[in-house]
Amino acid sequence: MKFIYAYKAFVFESYKQEVSYKIFQQCFKKRPPVFQLPQMVGLYRVSQLRLKEFEAVKNHFNSEILAGTYNGIETCVITIPERIKFANYAFIAPDYDLNGKRIKHTIKGVMHRIAITAFPEDKKSYILLSCLSSEKNIYAKFFEQIDNAPLEKVKFYFSMMLPLYSENMVISSALWNKWDDEMKIAFTFYANLKGQTFKRYSIAIGMGLRNAAKSKIPFDYSKRGKIDLFAK
Repeated sequence: MKFIYAYKAFVFESYKQEVSYKIFQQCFKKRPPVFQLPQMVGLYRVSQLRLKEFEAVKNHFNSEILAGTYNGIETCVITIPERIKFANYAFIAPDYDLNGKRIKHTIKGVMHRIAITAFPEDKKSYILLSCLSSEKNIYAKFFEQIDNAPLEKVKFYFSMMLPLYSENMVISSALWNKWDDEMKIAFTFYANLKGQTFKRYSIAIGMGLRNAAKSKIPFDYSKRGKIDLFAK
């Protein structure tokens, strides 16, 4: 099941990149002058790079599924002893760890991502983080950090990170109605950020995590920000 959850997160992002690439090609045929502008050429090159980055992951998943073996995946499992009020899946490369230290996920121009899946069950919930075994050296320290961190610190981290990084999150009506209008607008704003604006907010999150970790007075991680995914 860990393999399947990781595959589901990967498939969505892979399909999105393939569709984006095909749209670029179709639009170029219709309006070549527009798509020869430097900005559009840059976006097209990024789209090509994303497909190249995904190819090795796609090949691994396909070969394992066809063989019926489901191996080659490393998964960090976070167990939360209550039913969370959201679900999520994403295939992303988080820029910072729990202490705000930058994760070196891009090697020789190639970005390596992890699959993140969060879901509730009757009396407990799970967050799964998976990467290819061949990429374990990139995320091993991050996974170990999460395994050893207090649960409140883990909740603090994901409440800050997921609204910005994830495009596939379902919020229960109970949690959504608990937020005021300012929180709802902020969540929607973060979820739709792209490009340089996304990077600026990612840097701000990293700074917030570092400040909390380096605080002279022990930081109370149970006091999460306005967007609290784990509010009871």
